[in-house]
Amino acid sequence: MKVGSVAIVVATTITAVLLCLAGPVLLLGAEATATTDGCSPGPLGWTQPVHAPVGSGYRTPSRPRHNGVDLIAARGTTICAAAAGTVVRVRCNVNPTSWGCDRDGSPTQVTGCGYYVDIAHTGDIYTRYCHMLQPPAVTVGQSVTAGQPIGIVGSSGHSSGPHLHYEVHRGSTAWDTGIDPVAFMHTVAAPLGGADIRPLTFSGGPAAAALAASQQAAPQRVDRPAGSAHIRDEATSPASNLEGRP
Repeated sequence: MKVGSVAIVVATTITAVLLCLAGPVLLLGAEATATTDGCSPGPLGWTQPVHAPVGSGYRTPSRPRHNGVDLIAARGTTICAAAAGTVVRVRCNVNPTSWGCDRDGSPTQVTGCGYYVDIAHTGDIYTRYCHMLQPPAVTVGQSVTAGQPIGIVGSSGHSSGPHLHYEVHRGSTAWDTGIDPVAFMHTVAAPLGGADIRPLTFSGGPAAAALAASQQAAPQRVDRPAGSAHIRDEATSPASNLEGRP
C-alpha cells in the first residue's frame, strides 16, 4: 500500500472514532434540553406551579384576607399543576361580570380571581391558580399529572400586574380551609421562590404544543410595574363569589 493510501485510511479511522465519541455527548445534550421543562415533580410528587419569587404573603397583617401567595412571574409564563389530581373548578370570576376576564383586571375597579383553576389532590388537599391570561387549558373532571401545563400567567380579575396567585387548602376550597402555601410546599419538597428561575419549555404531546402556540399568539399588553409592592389581588373564596376585598 502506498504512503498516501495509508494516510487516507488513518485519517478516515480517526474521524470515525471521533464521531463515535462525540455521538453520545451530542445525544445526551439534546435529551437534557428536551426534558428540562422547569416543572418536574420532586421526590414527593409535587412541583412549583411557576418558578418565580414570592411577592405578597399569606394572610399578612396588612392583608389578612389574602388567602394565598403571589408568585411574581412574567405574563405568558406557563402555569403547571403542582401535583397529580382532578380539576374541580374552572371559572372566569370577576365582578362586575361585564368587565370580563379577556382583558387585564384592575386593583380598584373589579374584584375576583379572573380566570382560575382548582385541583383536588390526594390527602384532601386542594390547590388554586388565579389571574390567568386566557381560558385555562384544562376542564372540570380532567385528571392532571404533576407538572402538566394548565394555563398561563396573566392579570385578569382583581390584579394590578401579571402574577400567579396560588392557594393551598385542606378539606375543601372554602376560604377558612386555606393554609400557608409557602409552609406547605416546603413540607412536600417543592419550596416556592428561590434562585431556580428559568423559562419553561415543552416536550412532547399535542396538548403541550397547543399551549405553547397559544402563548406565542397571546396579545401583548402594557403592564404596570410587576414588583411585589405593586401586586394586589383578591382574597379568594367561591362561597363569597370572591367579592370581598382584602
